[in-house]
Amino acid sequence: MPRPIYHYNRGRPLRAMSVNEDEKATADFHAREARNVSEAVASVQRLESFHDRPAIENGETVIGWLWRIAREPLSPHVAETQLRADLYAVSRQLRGRIFSLPELDPQRAAVVLHVALVIGSDALLAERDLWDSLRRADYNAASDCLLLSRWPAMAGDDITERRRVLAMARQMRDGVPA
Repeated sequence: MPRPIYHYNRGRPLRAMSVNEDEKATADFHAREARNVSEAVASVQRLESFHDRPAIENGETVIGWLWRIAREPLSPHVAETQLRADLYAVSRQLRGRIFSLPELDPQRAAVVLHVALVIGSDALLAERDLWDSLRRADYNAASDCLLLSRWPAMAGDDITERRRVLAMARQMRDGVPA
């Protein structure tokens, strides 16, 4: 019989889990993170411009999808690999918040990761009203919080960028990919 592993909450044991249960919980966690990142990759690819060579977008030099550097030409495959790595890094930074929201589906988690990639994880973590709305599963309020954050201002005056912001806000509200 597998040995029990005790999980603690504020110093009190919650319950004993067998090694098999613990391994399953870990596997479930990683599977959920992979689904969230895959959905975020698809969201970024649908909504953001792809640049195979360095380009100026909103005053910044970008290449691939949202990769703010200037380098040699880049294939979509390499750009997607970099995008996936960037989204996993963002997911690790937001892990404590995202995984405390069991009702947050991959489409809405994709919006959270996408916005964090644009404005930075720290800026997104500072949006308390957003996190409170997500905790309540009030996605209308969460969508409004995103629209009232500093994120839409980063889109600038370009109509395509503004439409992208609205599409992502709708995805947060409705849970349907934009």
